[in-house]
Amino acid sequence: MTLPTTTTETAQPAVSTVEELIPRLAELQKTLGLSDNSFGARYKAFVGSSKTWKKLKEGTWRGHVSEHRILPKLQKMMAYLEAAQSFNSEEFIQTPFVKRMNANFERLLGSEKDRRCLICLAPEGVGKSWWSSSAVAEDPTRRIYLRISHAWREKPFHISRAMSEKLGAPIEKNPAKQMETLIQALRARPETIFLIDEGHNGGVALLKMMKDLIDETSVRFVYCAFPTEFDAVRSTSVGSMAEARQLFRRCIRPIFDDYRDGIGARDIAAFLKGSGFPASNELETVAATLAPKLARNQNLSTLADAVEEARIDAEEREGNPTLQAVVEGCNALCSTYGERRSANAAH
Repeated sequence: MTLPTTTTETAQPAVSTVEELIPRLAELQKTLGLSDNSFGARYKAFVGSSKTWKKLKEGTWRGHVSEHRILPKLQKMMAYLEAAQSFNSEEFIQTPFVKRMNANFERLLGSEKDRRCLICLAPEGVGKSWWSSSAVAEDPTRRIYLRISHAWREKPFHISRAMSEKLGAPIEKNPAKQMETLIQALRARPETIFLIDEGHNGGVALLKMMKDLIDETSVRFVYCAFPTEFDAVRSTSVGSMAEARQLFRRCIRPIFDDYRDGIGARDIAAFLKGSGFPASNELETVAATLAPKLARNQNLSTLADAVEEARIDAEEREGNPTLQAVVEGCNALCSTYGERRSANAAH
């Protein structure tokens, strides 16, 4: 088992006609338990209106909407809804990190005025993307996951376009027009929450954009980033520090960076228990032993891989996975990661 990076980055479905999409969307509508009016109103960013959605379902939409305009919107809507439905809550483990993020998120939801950004700084494998997937799955109509690409660093146009695409808003050729379109789309959806993953990749441009959008709309942000990378963004220049401070004044305080140095024994123990290993003194000892090693080697991601390997080995032996097998798996994986880092440093 591996910790998912996210379930909300699912590729768009390979369909070529509106007629192929409508039955699938209607089935998801049924799953959500929404009437045509409610479904159309909730997803008006994609379908335009409840009236249009009814015409699409009835097959009387031709002449009312343009196929080349509505098809890409329906494709995005399909990917958005299917991704939200695909999160497996049964495999989601309530680690201490998850509980802390839930508590901070509740503070964000209850915050007033312009305190509408939650910053989480933690290294890879702690569970930022995993938690984000669960948060989106709880309310996919108002919460949107967006992973920031390296290619978007200091490129506000790329970031605003990506946000607009997630909202189902029009894509513009002019950067200023795109930002205005994004603002109008967010004003039309005042309860939108963007869960930003790998935010450090956006550089100072993303910090400025988040601050401006908080000023101009009712949007809320969860900004997740690697602490070392985020520190590098803040120290780039005096100007970037000023921009960061402007955003900080709009954030839930203090910044959540308790996991800056990686996971601890309590998270490891919770993950092992959630993975089916019974609570015991041995489990607590294993968790304490593995904590410093995993904190240096991809945290829960490595532990999840070791648990999966232990399960596969147990199935071949027709037995049950053991904590010793997990420890051996972690040692082997950490050794491999260490060798890779050493090799990369040498080059």
